[in-house]
This record gives sequence, structure tokens and C-alpha cells, in this order.
Amino acid sequence: MIWDEGTSVSMDGVQPFTKQPVALVGTAEKGYQSVQITVSSPGGHSSKPPIDGSSVGSRLGRILTAISASPPSPKLVPPTLDLLKGLAPLASAWMSPLLMAVGLVPYADNLLAHIMAAASAEAAALVRSTAAVTKVTAGIADNVLPQTGMINVNFRLLPGDTPDTAVEYAKSWLGRDSPFANVTIAHKMNKPQAKVTDATGPHFGLVKAAIQLAWRFDGPQGEQPVNVLPILMPGGTDSGHYWRLTNKTLRHVPGAYKTSEHLAHGLNERFPVEHFSRLLCTYRNGVRFAGQGDPSTAEHLLAQSR
Repeated sequence: MIWDEGTSVSMDGVQPFTKQPVALVGTAEKGYQSVQITVSSPGGHSSKPPIDGSSVGSRLGRILTAISASPPSPKLVPPTLDLLKGLAPLASAWMSPLLMAVGLVPYADNLLAHIMAAASAEAAALVRSTAAVTKVTAGIADNVLPQTGMINVNFRLLPGDTPDTAVEYAKSWLGRDSPFANVTIAHKMNKPQAKVTDATGPHFGLVKAAIQLAWRFDGPQGEQPVNVLPILMPGGTDSGHYWRLTNKTLRHVPGAYKTSEHLAHGLNERFPVEHFSRLLCTYRNGVRFAGQGDPSTAEHLLAQSR
């Protein structure tokens, strides 16, 4: 198995479902694909811009508006399905029945996908292939109408979506500008689509046991081990370089954060010192459990350690 960097212990839970601390372990990660949309126009002098909306600026503006207004549709796929089922016992009285209906009741999956897509950027990233405009370029001089312009769209693809899916999404945004636009794949993905590691399997159980032995919180019935649930990693990890060795890949950094702090890759990115000892203990537990040779024994060893 591979244990790589990834999600952590969310001290303020998983919004909008629970505020209880939850340790999140990535059992899959989204694919990475960039697409370039190039538009063309006759150009000309800036003193006589066209009035029919045919300038590069007008075409770029319409496409940018379409990207923002029509993102890829939300849907529930593993491991987000497993996450929601695991959150059911922790959710509020009105939300819990809806979570328990996932995969069982018609339209429940679609309803939850749309609830999550509207809840926050973090929740939306779990239920849709995201499309982010990262570069817009056009023009060579201050007084010249550009003849070409380019939009770079970075996709993070849900399991099951492919580079061809990203191209089709991009083409759907062209509208009236389709005859004057071209969509190309900017960079081929340098790693295969991530496989979803079974959250009920022994390898997930090993990581779960290692976390729960180090992370415990006060609850209604006294001190309890933190809940450990699978999640889809919105970003990528270095584990992609080693997928040919195993399809059992788990992604977790045993630190603790509040999602409201936006510490990951933000200003003043840092790690809370008070949790550093727990991080070390978690990794030590994982090495010790793995050293038993059979990952299925980890939860038994956890019970003995309490």
C-alpha cells in the first residue's frame, strides 16, 4: 500500500453535515487536465472596434461568462458516496435520513449533489469536475485589436471523467462563437486516473486504526476516538508516480485544521504545533501496524492498545 500526503483531521467537521471533528482519508484523487480555448477575429485598429460583438474581447467575454454560469453538473461518485453514508450518524436530525437514503432512494443522490454544489467551494469540489480559468491572454499592442485570444481552463476531473470529457465541457461553452473558436488539450495527464481504494478494506482499516489510537476527543459518553471517513482528494498528490506498484493508495496527513482558516497553500500557511505529537504518534502507529504483516490485524491491535 501507499500512504501519501492528503487530507487531515477537520476540527470543525464537514459542512453542512456535521461540526464534530472528523479525520478524512483520501481514497482517490481527481484527475488533472488543462484545456485551451482559442478564439480568432479579423483584428484592426482600436479606434474602430466592431459593433457586432465579433472582437476577440467580446468573444472571450461571452465564453468566460458561460464558464462561470454553466459549470459541469454535480453528481455523486465514490468515494463521496462512502463519505456521505459515513456522515449519516453524525448529521443533524433532518439531514441524517437524507444521507442514509444515498444510493437507495430515487433522486436522493441528485438532491444531495446539488445541496453540496451550493454549500461551499470545498463541498462543490467533491461532487463535480471543476473548471477554473487560470490564464487569459490576447493582444500585442495598446492600439491594435487582437486577432487571437486564449483561455486556459484547468479541470479537476471526478473519477470516471476523462480528458475527452473536459474537451466536451469546453465546447459546450462556445455558443455563437463556435465557428471562430478551437478547443485543444493543453497538457496530457502524466498519470492514469486514480483508482478508488476500498474504504471497507484492510488497508483503510490500518490507517484508520493508526489515526484513532492517536486522536481522541471528548464526547457525550466520555473520550472517544475520532471518526475516520473516506473522501475524494480535490487536488493531486505524488502518489501518482507509484500507482504501478499498487492500487491501494491512501492520502492523509495526521494534522488538524479548521476549514475556515484556509491554511493550505494560503497566506501564512502553517501547522498547529499542539498537534505535532499526535502526527508523530499516528505515523508510528501506522508503521507498527504495518509491521505485523497483515493489515487486517490493525483494528484488532487498536482494541488491544486501548
